[in-house]
Amino acid sequence: LVAARMPAVMAFDHLYYLLRLAVAGFCIGGPFYLIGLYLRYRQGVLPAPRVRFRDKMLDAFLVVGSIAVIAVGIVGARVIVQENERAVQNQLRQNLDRVEEALLMKAQRGEMLYRVAERVRIDSLAQQVGLDVNLYEAGRLIASSRPRLVRDRLIDTRIPAAAYQALHMDGYRFTTTEEQFGAFTYTVGFQALPDEGGVPRYVLAVPTLPEQERIQDERARTLAYLLGALLLLIVVIMVTALFLSNALAQPIARLRAGLEAVGKGRYAQRLPVDTRDEIGELVQTFNEMREQLVESRRRLAQQEREMAWREMARQVAHEIKNPLTPMKLSVQ
Repeated sequence: LVAARMPAVMAFDHLYYLLRLAVAGFCIGGPFYLIGLYLRYRQGVLPAPRVRFRDKMLDAFLVVGSIAVIAVGIVGARVIVQENERAVQNQLRQNLDRVEEALLMKAQRGEMLYRVAERVRIDSLAQQVGLDVNLYEAGRLIASSRPRLVRDRLIDTRIPAAAYQALHMDGYRFTTTEEQFGAFTYTVGFQALPDEGGVPRYVLAVPTLPEQERIQDERARTLAYLLGALLLLIVVIMVTALFLSNALAQPIARLRAGLEAVGKGRYAQRLPVDTRDEIGELVQTFNEMREQLVESRRRLAQQEREMAWREMARQVAHEIKNPLTPMKLSVQ
């Protein structure tokens, strides 16, 4: 038998690559960033005496986005794990139904399934359905398609307590449990074969041992896709925050420059109104106040000129009046 294989790269795999690059970059750059913060703190540069509005906006977006992404990641990971477990349980139920259908095909007319299980070899049944099958009676393993694992004591000869409780005492027909194969965890599905009185006579068990690695790989891949998508979401949030902060900071910077120009006595500059939101209204108000200030300065200058002319006229009249008084007296 000759087999060849090649990696199948899907579009979602790039999210996993992005996650790996981000984690590697964080692990490499994180310590240097912390060392830089410590050195800047020792030099007295931190905390910074002046913080720009743009940086505050970016920090706020980063904090809010990180909290939202972490919450979505936790909930999404739980949902993925639960959906994976539910899918495994459905698969085990379908596998056990296939085993019962194989028994039903070997049954005679009106024969109960537990009687068919008594006379059918478990290895031939497992070969027919293509699954690993174990058969329990009264809580003890009586037949297995993997006898070597039983001889090596890698499979317990007793049914798990949780499965026995669910099938024999609680009356469930189907249940699943988590089992250990050394350090390897896998899921086993159990289904009862009741007798004429409805009491479980035998219990069929189908483990996911041959497929557990694939199941775990699919779960890990889905989680990696989720984390990669969330990381991409953080990048999108930061890029959006960068554009929004620039869009908000530029009008404020122009407004600050206009206030500085007014403080230095330059009133000719009128700020452009680019937006129709509160920032635009603020710029419009500043322009109106600038025009009012220009008008007030013009009126004040005119009043100062009028007062100067009045003072000059008063002084001229006084100077004219001074020689007229002795002339009047002389005439009198």
